[in-house]
Amino acid sequence: MVPVVFAVAPPGAVLAVFAAVVGICVARALVKGSAVNAVPRAALTAILLFAGVWGFAMPVLTPIWVSSRLAAATKAATDCPEPEIFSVDFNEPNFIFLTATGTQLSNAEEAATWIGQGTCRVAAVESRYEGKFLDAAKAEGVALTLSSRVEGVNINGGWQLDIAVYKRTDP
Repeated sequence: MVPVVFAVAPPGAVLAVFAAVVGICVARALVKGSAVNAVPRAALTAILLFAGVWGFAMPVLTPIWVSSRLAAATKAATDCPEPEIFSVDFNEPNFIFLTATGTQLSNAEEAATWIGQGTCRVAAVESRYEGKFLDAAKAEGVALTLSSRVEGVNINGGWQLDIAVYKRTDP
């Protein structure tokens, strides 16, 4: 299972505090009517916030980077250099670009049929559809192995995600 990690980025917090202090100086300069003196301070505030957020805070927010972790999990699921991938209920464009533009997107039943029709195939199935996928695979006579799970948060809607990565078990 790929863990969901919430980490603290102390350097990012320090930069944010410095940015807040400089931001207060900007506000004071503006109140005094000295916009010219406020501009360099405002630029420094922006630089500090940019460095703190993008350099330190965003990289440790692993729950929102589902696509990259799922792409790594699907590639690690099999020994094939370029596995074919089928995704059920996770259709983020970043995931498609990180894996292959030929990634299939549809429902659990089609994924179960598809994975049974070839080798070097991996299915990424969101947990809400996992039962349907497993039932359909069993009905098709397809044996599956759970390779890993990827958990996170879909930033496009704020939903918790739990995506199972399955591969076909060769008879």
